Amino acid sequence: MWFRTTLFVLFFAFGASAIAQIVKASSYQDSLGIFMRKSATNPELVIKQSDSLLALAKQKNDTKLYASLTLSKGTAFSFLGKNKEALEHQMEAYKLFDSINDLTGKAIALLNISFSQIHLHNYQKAKDYLLQTLAMTDKENRKLLISIYANLGTASTELGEFNEGIDYYEKALIHYRKSDNPDAMALMYHGIAIAHHKLNNRDLAESYYIKGLDYQRNGNSDYVLSGLALSLGELYLDQNQLLLSKKYLDIGGKAAHEFNSPYYLEIYYKHLVNWYKAKGNYRAALEQHEKLTTLRDSFYSLEIVKSNNEIEEKFQSELKTSEIQLLKTQKDLATAQVEKNKFWALILILVTILCFAGIVVLYQNYKGNKKSNELLRLEKIQLAERNQLLEGENVLVQFETLKTQVSPHFLFNSLNALTSLIKTDKEKALKFTKEFSKIFRSTLELKAKNIITLKEELDHVNSYLYLQRMRFDSNLNIKINIDSDFLNHYLPPFSLQMVIENAIKHNTITSESPLYIKIKATQDFLIVTNNLQPRQVTEDSTKTGVKNITSRYQYISELEPSFEIKNNLFYVKLPLIKE
Repeated sequence: MWFRTTLFVLFFAFGASAIAQIVKASSYQDSLGIFMRKSATNPELVIKQSDSLLALAKQKNDTKLYASLTLSKGTAFSFLGKNKEALEHQMEAYKLFDSINDLTGKAIALLNISFSQIHLHNYQKAKDYLLQTLAMTDKENRKLLISIYANLGTASTELGEFNEGIDYYEKALIHYRKSDNPDAMALMYHGIAIAHHKLNNRDLAESYYIKGLDYQRNGNSDYVLSGLALSLGELYLDQNQLLLSKKYLDIGGKAAHEFNSPYYLEIYYKHLVNWYKAKGNYRAALEQHEKLTTLRDSFYSLEIVKSNNEIEEKFQSELKTSEIQLLKTQKDLATAQVEKNKFWALILILVTILCFAGIVVLYQNYKGNKKSNELLRLEKIQLAERNQLLEGENVLVQFETLKTQVSPHFLFNSLNALTSLIKTDKEKALKFTKEFSKIFRSTLELKAKNIITLKEELDHVNSYLYLQRMRFDSNLNIKINIDSDFLNHYLPPFSLQMVIENAIKHNTITSESPLYIKIKATQDFLIVTNNLQPRQVTEDSTKTGVKNITSRYQYISELEPSFEIKNNLFYVKLPLIKE
């Protein structure tokens, strides 16, 4: 379960008493809280207002105000699901607060960075940032401590550390009970309920969810209502209480639409998929799954994830460089202070003792300077080595990012086939390349769909078999016996092609040992068989074909594909989904 029960805590914690405390030393924290609270309720407006106010802050050269507005803008982007922009602004705010040595500002910026990491499911990173924030926070700053403990509860629960998560929520509750803040109390009970839900303490979880809803009724937050209702709907779905489940899912979904929260809308569509599957309505489940996929693609694409990782890596690199520079500056200041102290000591000695004592002191001073210069020389060497190591680490991170880009299963196997043809028949290899460009165009069109008709799959497979017959001639025998009644049934795109690919890849195909593949359809399954004559040396394989087919069926059908060997034949059964 993906949840964000405590993301809103900062805004409830900071916004309540800002006006009354505007003249106090911590007033900018409260004023910032009001603006950030608006980020949750009307993020588009906050972004527009921030742009005009940022120009004013820059004109006045007010670094603290500029950093605070930048942080608020990042928070607004976070609520819009634009995590890349959110991280950029939050990290920029942290650097600005760091430049003026504002510990409270740095703590709030790190807290917001942890929110974005929770959005991105980077729960360990989020927890690390939160613990770092806790270490730098004044223990008298109750508002900031509440947010830290609450979000530590979220991160710990998502990491599977449920009892630790409950402990953090209880610490936050101790502070909240001293204030009149029903929405925040509701969020805390929501977090505790989720932890008990994951521990399978369902009765306890239900009681905490209901207690949270009781507090929410005294508040006025669609955000809080959406999270609690969706979680309670999921609990009843787990217990197969479908009517109650649908009631609370609809309440949560309506609130999420009102609030326009991409995160809770994602949870809503995800639970609806499972609810319709429990009802046996797979067509409706598929429709909800398509909505879920569209929503996730809008803020979880590979390019966005890669960009967010690059921002995080750059931020960490800059922090390390800043720490190294700070250490060097501190050492330089310490050395300068030592030299200054020695100077005044020498002056005192020259005034109070004889010339002989002065000569001795001057000699000692000479030795001290020589040793200090040697230490400085060694320090420069060590600093250069550390910078070189940091550059090496950055190169490794970039290399690891490139390794995550994996080619599609069909492209990998087709290029293997082309490699074999180039070695044996270059003319056929040229014709294979032309035909391959046509079928790859078809592949790009079909892969955007979740399911296709059996007729579409067969058309694609026939084009693919044309390429394979160019390679194997009559040694590859395919017999397709499918009644037209089954052509409008559905299955995942390329599933039949992958089965045929695996048969060709793992079996010997010669004139002495031709490969026979038979394809037929029954009421619920497409059945593919081939004679077994395993190769002594198999082609390179990504080993993703069977896993790919099995995983995709889990989203669209209760029936699962099967793969087995009987009587020296390899049998594959692919479920057919009726209209």
